[in-house]
Amino acid sequence: MPLPTELMALILTFVPSGSLFDWLGLVDPILDELLQKEAIDRFKTGQLCLRLCFLQESHWRLVVDMTLETVTDNECSFIPCDDVARFSRFYTSKLLRQPQLRTISLVEKVSKAGKRRQCLAARFSKDVNMLDRPYPLVIKRLSKALTVGPLGPSLLRVGYACEPTPPQVLMNRPGERWIQIQRFDCDLSWLWKPSRTPWWHKLARPHLAPSWVRGILFLYAKD
Repeated sequence: MPLPTELMALILTFVPSGSLFDWLGLVDPILDELLQKEAIDRFKTGQLCLRLCFLQESHWRLVVDMTLETVTDNECSFIPCDDVARFSRFYTSKLLRQPQLRTISLVEKVSKAGKRRQCLAARFSKDVNMLDRPYPLVIKRLSKALTVGPLGPSLLRVGYACEPTPPQVLMNRPGERWIQIQRFDCDLSWLWKPSRTPWWHKLARPHLAPSWVRGILFLYAKD
């Protein structure tokens, strides 16, 4: 017999962040709704965020942590965690590949000050990279408000600024662009995409949650 919804919601507050996503699609749709609500609450409070990694020619790299700004029934929007979003240098040239959005991963705060974040790779059984493949970032055109997307069937979108090198800064090479990531939008269906790990593996792993939580969820799943 399933536990009362209020009790299940309380239990999920003790579940590690990686496990919230690991258990999506476990068995019961009601449990999925509770998992999603708990994950959204952690995004809203800043405990969880998305990490976007952009790379060009394995040399120029930009990593941006994004916090949840708004969420609706169908999609959610993220903005940079830092108050002042950083610029990074990329280059447009016939000899260079375009920069790419290479990875999107879940990260959580692990320090009391909230300044240091840690990837959930060790506690997240599906691939750390939530993207199915890399996506190019077009930087040939200069603009303070560009959007790349929708990316793939999940309708991912990245908003960014592409500006010339500031006059007071020495340009490293021709075709230099200063890129600032401004927002990331995605469908909730993409965010909640369940992993393919069998449910009994997810519940059996000792690092996923306290033993009493795993025991209760194991019984809940079997019902």
